Amino acid sequence: MDYRVYLLIGGTLEMAHLIMFGILYLFIVLALLTFGKLTRKKEIYALIIAITYSITDEIHQYYVPYRSFSIIDIVKNLIGIWFFWWLINRSYYNRDSKIGKVFRRVTSKKEVPL
Repeated sequence: MDYRVYLLIGGTLEMAHLIMFGILYLFIVLALLTFGKLTRKKEIYALIIAITYSITDEIHQYYVPYRSFSIIDIVKNLIGIWFFWWLINRSYYNRDSKIGKVFRRVTSKKEVPL
């Protein structure tokens, strides 16, 4: 097989770290939005859950054959989480943002304490 195919496959798998854990954070935020408006407390809950899962996923890979633990992978996971955190913050709190409007529509009418 051509080396460019290997590079393409490897690059795609490495980019999955950035996207996968960012999407995890996004889904956690969407779930928390069903309990009311996005607050700093809810953002911290979502960050803690996503980061903890990211780290435990890397630790479990240490014990799985043909998988490996890597600090670099944890850093890539954290970059993905940070990017989606930045994107959500930038859009949710901006009244003119179309993405923010979608996030704000997810919020239920009743505030449920969390």
